[in-house]
Amino acid sequence: VPAVCVPLTLRQFGFNMMLAGDCGLALAAILAAFGPACAGFSYLVAFLFRDSSKASNAILTMCLLGGSVLSTVLFILTIVNFDPTLEYPSACDYPTELNPEGSCK
Repeated sequence: VPAVCVPLTLRQFGFNMMLAGDCGLALAAILAAFGPACAGFSYLVAFLFRDSSKASNAILTMCLLGGSVLSTVLFILTIVNFDPTLEYPSACDYPTELNPEGSCK
């Protein structure tokens, strides 16, 4: 399901540049490897526990903590005005000699 939904969502929200060329091939490779990687990771982590419910809870906890960390990183990048759609993304709201208007967009 994620392998189908991610490209459709990217196209719907206007990130077509991520679907073309080498970037599109890399995205397809990552999405194709994601499912087997998750299954393999869960299988290996299950060996660390005697009870399958404890293994499931540990994996769920790792995913929730990882999601919290990545959400915090995304929030910080949003605060510094990181825009992945720019050719050279950077945070330059302040005027500089190269950008006297104070914006890189």
